[in-house]
Amino acid sequence: MKKLVKCEDCGKKVSINADACPKCGSLIQEQESVKKQKLENQIKQEKLEKQKLENKKMLSAIWCIIILLFVAKFVSSSILSAFILIISAILSLWFVKDFIQSKKPIKRGILNGLSVILFVIGFVIGQSAENKIWEQTLAENPELANKIAKERAERIAEKAREEADKEREQKTSKAMLLMWCEEAVKPTLKNPKSMEVDVGASEYGNVEGKPAVIMHYYAQNGFGATILGKTSCIFSDNGVLEKVKPLN
Repeated sequence: MKKLVKCEDCGKKVSINADACPKCGSLIQEQESVKKQKLENQIKQEKLEKQKLENKKMLSAIWCIIILLFVAKFVSSSILSAFILIISAILSLWFVKDFIQSKKPIKRGILNGLSVILFVIGFVIGQSAENKIWEQTLAENPELANKIAKERAERIAEKAREEADKEREQKTSKAMLLMWCEEAVKPTLKNPKSMEVDVGASEYGNVEGKPAVIMHYYAQNGFGATILGKTSCIFSDNGVLEKVKPLN
């Protein structure tokens, strides 16, 4: 909001709350432009406070609705849970807070915290009651228990397969195959330090259903001349190097 205004007499910028202009001594609070500006600031402040109140009401209503949904969820399994959650919902309402504050000087933050604590307690009690009912249902129905156990085992097995496939894909990625092929070939060269792999020219594929790479590289021979070399490297499905074969 505007805190500085121009003095109508001399034009100097002064605080809107100043009693007099420090330059010309004119009474700031008596000037019409200052009165108008202060009125505009007051209207803006009232609108802002009203909007804050509306936001609080909306959040209060949303939180109450969420709690009541859990009341509906737990009422059949635990009356105690539903009762505690209803109290939590009541304490979350803005007009209930206003009523309590009008009777006792309790801060809204304390009432909000109490509402959340009661919600957690009610939720834990309700969830525990539902878990006991579910365990009892499984104990009374062995077929259902076996079906659920089987489905759980299948999910675990599927997750294990996915993780194994992901690990295998990482081990047999083009970059890994090329790196392992390079590590296998480098020690066999006359001048290992001179080896430079041509990544762009190297070829990838499968040999007899296994991952393979034909690595193109440059290295110095025994006479110091740089020559092009090609080597085929074949790997297992798990990325283990099985066979290295020079192609020139």
